[in-house]
Order: sequence, then structure tokens, then C-alpha cells
Amino acid sequence: MFRPKLREPDTYHGTRTHAAESWLRSVQRYADVTGMDEVDRVQYAINLFLGSADTWWRTREIVGHDAAYLD
Repeated sequence: MFRPKLREPDTYHGTRTHAAESWLRSVQRYADVTGMDEVDRVQYAINLFLGSADTWWRTREIVGHDAAYLD
């Protein structure tokens, strides 16, 4: 079976919101090709958050719902 060498998606810092959709598509493509299930996809994407994106996610976990993120 052919297994192409895949480039992993970049980390996401949350500083360029216009790039979020492109980043998410790259994560989805990677997850599709590697056969990740839904839970693993979420955990994998969370692992790629750094900086502002990681802060947003940690705040969301603490608050328990979507919180507006302000710089």
C-alpha cells in the first residue's frame, strides 16, 4: 500500500484569524490521510495551538463554553 510522506500541519498561534480556515483545512486533510477518528482529530488540533490560540483554548476549558477572546 502506498503511504506518502506527509508534512504535518503548522502550529496555530491565533494571531492571524484570516489564516484560521486554511490552517484548519490542512489539519483536516492530514487527519483524513492518516485515518484519525473524530476524538483524535480534536486532540491533535489542540496540540497545535500555541500563544493566543492556546490561551483561548485554556480559557474555554476553564469557563466551560466559548468565551470572547480579547487582546
